Amino acid sequence: MNNLTFCWYGFTQRPWNLVMCHFTHTSFFSYALDSFITFWIAQNLGQLLGNKFVAKTMLLSIMCGSTALLLHHATNVVDKPYYGSDAILRGLIFALMFK
Repeated sequence: MNNLTFCWYGFTQRPWNLVMCHFTHTSFFSYALDSFITFWIAQNLGQLLGNKFVAKTMLLSIMCGSTALLLHHATNVVDKPYYGSDAILRGLIFALMFK
């Protein structure tokens, strides 16, 4: 679990966790639900604004989410590991709202 979740110890040992933590889940139900919602929103945005815009939005969401994770874990010494596609979903939802 520490290989693909973000925690401060994992970041110092494995910096690729900044990207991989956005694609991990702890249960199949959360994975299926997040994948369905991401697919549905990305499909709608792709038809409206193009697939290149969707790809840029997802990458920007991952970078902003990783920066927020770094800042949060740098200020809080003890915190639970982060996992899930919340940053990706928030980026796509904001792109859909403010298109």
